[in-house]
Amino acid sequence: MDDSMDLNDFDIPARVLPAQYSKTEALVGIGQKELKRISVPKDTKLTLHLVSIDYLHSIKFKGLAVLSRQNQVRGILLLFKFIAHNNYQSDRDVPQDVFAEFLQYVIKNSSQKGNTVGATVKYSKSPIDWYLSEIEKVNDRNNYCDQLRLYLAHFPNFERSPTNPYPPLSEMFPNCPYSDTEIVKSLRLICCWTLLEHKRQREVILLDSEINDLVTRLKKRNITAPPVSFGVFSGVKKELNDECRALYYPLVKFVSNSNDLVLMERLIQSLRHPFKPSTSLDEMQLIFKKVLQLDERVSKEFKYKGKKYQQPSIRSIVYRDLFAPSLVEVFAAQCFLASDRVQTSNLERLKLTDVTNNDRGFQAEHVKGRRNKRHQKGITSVYPPEELIHDAIDGYFDTLKSCQPILPQKARANGSKLNSFVN
Repeated sequence: MDDSMDLNDFDIPARVLPAQYSKTEALVGIGQKELKRISVPKDTKLTLHLVSIDYLHSIKFKGLAVLSRQNQVRGILLLFKFIAHNNYQSDRDVPQDVFAEFLQYVIKNSSQKGNTVGATVKYSKSPIDWYLSEIEKVNDRNNYCDQLRLYLAHFPNFERSPTNPYPPLSEMFPNCPYSDTEIVKSLRLICCWTLLEHKRQREVILLDSEINDLVTRLKKRNITAPPVSFGVFSGVKKELNDECRALYYPLVKFVSNSNDLVLMERLIQSLRHPFKPSTSLDEMQLIFKKVLQLDERVSKEFKYKGKKYQQPSIRSIVYRDLFAPSLVEVFAAQCFLASDRVQTSNLERLKLTDVTNNDRGFQAEHVKGRRNKRHQKGITSVYPPEELIHDAIDGYFDTLKSCQPILPQKARANGSKLNSFVN
């Protein structure tokens, strides 16, 4: 679960007191669990210090995407370290080519190389660019302006090093007989099959009245911890071990009796056994017979031909998977959307409210935070009803929507990251 305290949806905890605006200190949200405190000496007279802190308070900075804020804060903090290292006390101590010297400091004192070095130095001057643009808007001038323009006049020029583009998918595998288009199409088909298969398995298992009753009870428990998130049979308190062994017995028994090869193989993924790499139906039935004890509990270990096989946990099919998307489903949905040209950062921002489904079909809207405001929004293709892609993706989102009321508040897809409850 991601507890990112982004300023856009940050609720101040009771232990944090609201702070007055400070010229020497700022609290910034950069995607971490808590706001990051950035400060300079309280008696500082340095223009670089004061303008940088002022920028961190600005609407401009707070409106940036999380990754942009992270990069700029990293550059500004490095600049502050450089200033402290050189013991600059006043603007008279700071050379006009301060950023050229800062460049050498970054090269010598960080692990950054190539284009990353230039990017860091450019991030550190973001406060100056912002300040001068704001001053121009109000047609004002002050002592800061002349000082800052001198720094920019001596700002180093950067020539980007040539980059090596990622090779096409088809070139990443030796003697690959398929084109990139065929590989991506295959990926999308696998994602759809996975989503539909997990939905089918969920529906089949919930037909069992005993398991259905258990799911109803376990929904009221903490869904991010055992026994709901997975079954643990050793290594924790005996009471929890015993509870998990008893609760997962009906689930293992149902799968064993189902003769559903795909469902059985999914459960076998969690169990340690001697039959690898592939397992036949008879071998799977033997494993289940060893694991299912007469006292109606899952065994912590079993013997086969004199060798013990410990069974520490079951994670490949758990009770949470019966009312919420499984980890595999989340990954499949993300892979599909990524193949639809939805970038990783856009996936992280995607919410249930960004997804539309009507008579025409399914479509998702995504936002690229670093683009110009007028061009931030993008949309996926429209997938018509009663077709493979629509049925797979729509089924996934139906499951995700249905579990929202029982998720922890910060994990709900309408107010935080889509699928964040499984992280």
